[in-house]
Amino acid sequence: MPQIVRDILWALLAVVLQWLIFSRLDIQSVYPDVVLIALINLTWNHGRLTGTVAGFVLGLLHDMILGTWGIQMFVKTLTGYLAGTFLTEKNRYLLSLGQMFLAILLIALVHDGAKVIFYMLDSGTRSAYLIWGQWIGSAFYTAIVAALFSLFRSNNN
Repeated sequence: MPQIVRDILWALLAVVLQWLIFSRLDIQSVYPDVVLIALINLTWNHGRLTGTVAGFVLGLLHDMILGTWGIQMFVKTLTGYLAGTFLTEKNRYLLSLGQMFLAILLIALVHDGAKVIFYMLDSGTRSAYLIWGQWIGSAFYTAIVAALFSLFRSNNN
């Protein structure tokens, strides 16, 4: 099976796992975004164009699950483009685990920040919880889960 097909199947599995498992692993209503982790992996393996298209499709599927029509789709499309701009397969393997954690944390902070801004504009609410919980807390939780996935993957290779 070609690598791109395998990666797409893993990304679709991430959407299902997000819906069934990871959305229930919340801490103070903050949960990791494994769809974002799958998107970053797909983007880093196959480039910016693939990341942008995958961000659109995965965001649309994530919107269908959450009922936030358009927000996840736009933010994940933007994230797929940006992740492909800054880091590619060539220099991804030069990163240590700490640098990988920081790279994913930075991408998650941009992703979750844009998502929180759109949620605030959509609902008209402003609270400290949106900043500290949904933005910063979710970004750290996602980066920690990505680091754990990275450890698991590096032990299997």
